[in-house]
Amino acid sequence: MPYKVIRTLQVFRGIALFVAVLAAFVALSALAQTPRGGAVLVDVPTLSAPPKASFPALPLLHPRLFQANGRAQLIPESPSQRSESAVDPIASDPLVFLFFPSVFYDFGGVAGSVAASLVAKDVNGDGKPDLVGFGNLNVYGRGGLVGVFLGNGDGTFQPVVNYGSGGYGVRSGAVADVNGDGKPDIVVANCSNANDLCQGITSVGVLLGNGDGTFRTAVTYDSRGQRYQPSLAVADVNGDQKPDVLVATIVCFNISYCDYAPAISVLLGNGDGTFQAAQAYPSGGSQSNSVAVADVNGDGQPDLLVSNCNQVVSYCDSNGSVGVLLGNGDGTFQPVVNYDSGGGATSFTAVGDVNGDHKPDLLAANPISNNVGVLLGNGDGTFQTAVTYNARGQFSPVGAFSLELVDVNGDAKPDLVLSSAGVGVMLGNGDGTFRPVITYNPGQGGEAIAVADMNGDGKPDVAATGQGVGVLLNNDGAPATTTSLVSSVNPVTVNQEVTYTATVVPRPGETVKGTVWFMESDSPVGMVTLEENHAALSLSYTYIREHPVTAIYSGDLNNASASISNTLTESVRGITRVVVTTSGSPSLVGQPVTFTATIRSKYGSVPNGERVTFADGKTLLASVVLSGGSATYTTSALWGGPHPIKATYAGDATLAPSTGGFRQIVNKYPTTTALSSSSQSSAHGQAVTFLATVTPTGLYPLTGKVKFWDGTLAIGSATLNGGAASLTTSKLLTGTHLIKAQYLGDAANDKSTSSVLKHVVQ
Repeated sequence: MPYKVIRTLQVFRGIALFVAVLAAFVALSALAQTPRGGAVLVDVPTLSAPPKASFPALPLLHPRLFQANGRAQLIPESPSQRSESAVDPIASDPLVFLFFPSVFYDFGGVAGSVAASLVAKDVNGDGKPDLVGFGNLNVYGRGGLVGVFLGNGDGTFQPVVNYGSGGYGVRSGAVADVNGDGKPDIVVANCSNANDLCQGITSVGVLLGNGDGTFRTAVTYDSRGQRYQPSLAVADVNGDQKPDVLVATIVCFNISYCDYAPAISVLLGNGDGTFQAAQAYPSGGSQSNSVAVADVNGDGQPDLLVSNCNQVVSYCDSNGSVGVLLGNGDGTFQPVVNYDSGGGATSFTAVGDVNGDHKPDLLAANPISNNVGVLLGNGDGTFQTAVTYNARGQFSPVGAFSLELVDVNGDAKPDLVLSSAGVGVMLGNGDGTFRPVITYNPGQGGEAIAVADMNGDGKPDVAATGQGVGVLLNNDGAPATTTSLVSSVNPVTVNQEVTYTATVVPRPGETVKGTVWFMESDSPVGMVTLEENHAALSLSYTYIREHPVTAIYSGDLNNASASISNTLTESVRGITRVVVTTSGSPSLVGQPVTFTATIRSKYGSVPNGERVTFADGKTLLASVVLSGGSATYTTSALWGGPHPIKATYAGDATLAPSTGGFRQIVNKYPTTTALSSSSQSSAHGQAVTFLATVTPTGLYPLTGKVKFWDGTLAIGSATLNGGAASLTTSKLLTGTHLIKAQYLGDAANDKSTSSVLKHVVQ
């Protein structure tokens, strides 16, 4: 348990409460809204699906961070370990409606038909984006299906019209004009068998478009594969200005027996909607999951980027890689060069410049290891070692299946939009690094997504696949906000309370409401309602380490969502205690005394070489190196008296500083004082001299003063000289006087008082 919440308005109770309230919210949303176009709001489970086709590229409209069902979902991986007090984020934040609740459209076919990938494109020429889904009848592999949803331009869609794909096991497709008539056509990847492995001859189905949103019967072309084809792309790879088709597949390269090798099949286009015989190129790994086309070495020729897994164990549950096949410009490709993707079963590769050096970089989705690998490009077709980022969120049983590179927050830096069982956003820093993932629930899954302005308001909307298509219309017409974060104390020790305060600043004249999520890395710590632009969360940590903390403003009806603060690194250190001991107390002046400081902590041993500083009150004595958790200091320079000895441990990155002390008593050497006078009696007004003689017992010379007393009345003092001090006075009144001398002592010699001397004045 990394921390415990001390005081907050809203934090987590646990996953059970979250699921229950989420289900209730979805059910209520379904009853409260009836969409146009025959759509029905239902709660449908999300199924796994492959990435959508990568060509032609759909112009994305720089979408902002969006919130499914009107609310961002930021849930820790282990909610039960976060806090015993929790409030469901959906139920507790009614102000956030940056996306309208998801509207579900049935994919057609029989009950349970699955849409595996999705493209947003105007297929009937009315200037309104339509949706084209690619999937299968009922169970995976049982009849390929293309679903066309014509858009009404207001964010709603007409009921699906289905077309056969010409095969089975559809997982990917594309929309492009492949016959040069200016009308969009559909290209889909098929296999020829209905079994689970989709074994048999594979094909590419081409459905030529009529320009009115309807399509002709599929014509198939052998793609030379032997099993399912998870990805398809359309691009001109031989420079003849005619679109070609590239398919990730499994090929038998050995004619004597089938070696089932992963490959990219290239079908060069004739420009009239027909294609030449497929040529296959080994793609590396043991299974190819996606193909992308981009010029990664700057020679002006298209290259191929292939997502692979490297050993087919339990459906590609293995390490992943990205295969790079440099193009020759004539439709042929050089042998594959593989790069470790940084994770398992790489399912999708996106290409873009994420660090601003004008060189294409690779981003690999690794669902088995729940991360995204970023491979910065060198500009010559080679790539640096992958740096990984966690991609798993509450709505993703595994990490990202596919990726989109787009600037989602308008800062001119590419961000990552991830599709899996949910939708995630990782904001880019512009230097090739990314912020922690924020996940959103699109309502009907998110294995593949399409982003476009579906209702003509100039704002990006999102469609996500599942057992149908869920459409989330953007309701974000809000001004931007900025969020800052400060800590009450940093660093802190284990179990010490720290308060984080987030301040949300809107544009001039605006006010803010809503909530702030406090995040540690990509896991929520707590949610607090804003009060006068501020939200404060107090907590303590139970173990030592550095905690990267950010604050995310949820947004309200007037202000944009996901305003993310600076990252504050809170250092939590273990408590230490310094124990000081002495070789002996009391001691005598000049006697050597050894002080030992021992550093104790239940959070670990103090490394050798660190230091302890010894001081006598405010006077520094020495800085001593620690060995075995202890440091010693010996001195014989302490003068007589009490000495508040302190030992201070400076601390380090994991152990907090502390100070311990001991009161050392140093005794002075005893002295004796004798008193005599010039006469035993005197007349009134007659001068008399009193002489004090001080005798030491130590080796230190006597210094200081002697004070003379007449009873309880001080009559004068004199400085010692050669062990003696005298006082002459003529002011004694008539009568008997009890005179004594008191040596006041010095740094080494103790004070002493003489016997009483009786003197009579007549």
